[in-house]
Amino acid sequence: MGGTIVHQMSARSDIEGVVASGDLDTLQLVREGASVYTLRKGLSDTILYDEEGVRERYGFGPEHIVDYKSLRGDPSDNIPGVPGIGEKTASMLINKFENLDNLFKEIEKEKSAQKSKSIISEKLVQKLLENKDVAFFSKKLSTIIRDVDIDFKL
Repeated sequence: MGGTIVHQMSARSDIEGVVASGDLDTLQLVREGASVYTLRKGLSDTILYDEEGVRERYGFGPEHIVDYKSLRGDPSDNIPGVPGIGEKTASMLINKFENLDNLFKEIEKEKSAQKSKSIISEKLVQKLLENKDVAFFSKKLSTIIRDVDIDFKL
C-alpha cells in the first residue's frame, strides 16, 4: 500500500513526501516530490535520497533500481538475482542497457546475428541466458506495487 500512497502523493505539486525506511527497495519510489530517508550505517548515520542521491550512489536513476536488484539480487529480501552477478556487474549492465528487457533483446540480437564480438563477455552472456527466468522473477519480487485499489485521502 505504501507504494501506492507515495505514487498518488508524488503526483501532487503541493506536497513533498518522504518515505522513512531501512529498506533500500524503497529507492525505486524516489521521484520529483518523493524522497527516501534511510539508514546509512547504524541508527545515528542517516541519509535522505532524492533522485540525484540515487544517481550518486548507483550511477543511474531510481527508475532502474528494480532492474539492478533483478540482476544483483537482495539476500535480505530473499530476491535471488542472477548467481555470480554482484554490485559492479549489475551496475555496469544497467548503465549499458538500462533494463532487463533491453539487455536480453541485445543478447538475442547478437546471438541471432552470430556476432563474434559482444558488448559483454561470452561467460556473462551464458550466465544471463541460463538465469533469464530467475532475473525476471527477481524483478517481479523487487517491484513495489503502486496501483493498489485503496481509498486514501490526505
